[in-house]
Amino acid sequence: MVARSWAGPLGIAYTVTFLTFFDTFAFLPTIGPRAASLGADPVLVGAIVGAYSLTNLATNPVAGVLLDRLGRRRLLIAGLAIAIATVLAYPVAATPGQLLVVRLLHGVGGGIIVPAVFTLVGDLTRAERRARAMGRTGAAIGLAAIVGPPVAGALAEGVGFAGVTTTVAAVLGVGLVLAATRLPDPPRERAAAPTEALEAVDVGRLARAGVAVFGFTFALGGLTAFLPFRVEALGGSSATTGALLGLFAVVAAGLMLSPVADQTRTSSALRPLATGLALVAVALALLTLAPTIALAAVACAVFGAGYAYVFPTAASEASAAAPMGRRGRAFGIFHAAFSLGFVVGPPLAGWVDATAAGPFSIGALVAVTAALASAALSRLSTRERADVD
Repeated sequence: MVARSWAGPLGIAYTVTFLTFFDTFAFLPTIGPRAASLGADPVLVGAIVGAYSLTNLATNPVAGVLLDRLGRRRLLIAGLAIAIATVLAYPVAATPGQLLVVRLLHGVGGGIIVPAVFTLVGDLTRAERRARAMGRTGAAIGLAAIVGPPVAGALAEGVGFAGVTTTVAAVLGVGLVLAATRLPDPPRERAAAPTEALEAVDVGRLARAGVAVFGFTFALGGLTAFLPFRVEALGGSSATTGALLGLFAVVAAGLMLSPVADQTRTSSALRPLATGLALVAVALALLTLAPTIALAAVACAVFGAGYAYVFPTAASEASAAAPMGRRGRAFGIFHAAFSLGFVVGPPLAGWVDATAAGPFSIGALVAVTAALASAALSRLSTRERADVD
């Protein structure tokens, strides 16, 4: 059980989550133009943008093991230090190749930070309050998605790319200070033999969480990549696209700060996971068929509602799938699935874009498939409890 005195550090953990995802979202509107300004062709621009997710994906499982062996706070501080160093190196990169290397190293830092923060949140919350805590963590990510891109865009226009990187490094520095001075490091369980470690993890429960979050991020990756083109076809502008993505984030964050996050754990986790993934599929179908910007806005709002159901539930399931001494591994795997969706979603949506079905159809299909797979994986869970986790 978590001591009551750790309630304060939860707020710090949410703050650190916001600060670290501000880093991620601030580079979305700026890294592509920076790569192009250095002479990168469109293919290389795409590689540079996606390099962060690739190393993020590769780092997540390794970070999970180290979180259990070395401790949460120590790894979080190391990840923040790596991120700060690489962010400050961005303006120094003078060629596309150098920028690609920096981007890859930046992904390593992010691949450590995210599972560390989520593992800490899981450690610092009682089982019955875990979904609410994961919802608030997800809301912090949504708020970063709202604030990060416009702030970075304004900085890039006003003071240039170096101003963006300096600001992001300062924001991460605040997170580093908070992590080093205000976050506890929960006690780790004794080291277990490999067979004990396998027995300690509810594989079915963790797999269900991973499949659900993969289905969601696959759909989200396709949405963010191809929404600008859909908006343009409907007569909107880049500002319209930004507003629609902001609406998605506002709805998601608002619902995750509301009692919805608690309602996701009032019954079997399968129900909110299926509900959220179904909302995602409906949103993408509506976006494909929407004849106006207004209906596209409704679709983005529905997508945000789907996020509010899927993410807190899946993250809570990943936390509950392992005891404290194995929770870092569980979140390492969970966030690898999270990252994988972003890696493969946009290119596959682009491949389908040439068909009459449009780029969003495959995201809807994967979301429905993830819901069905989650139901099937429920049968494999060895530690499904009747009480609310």
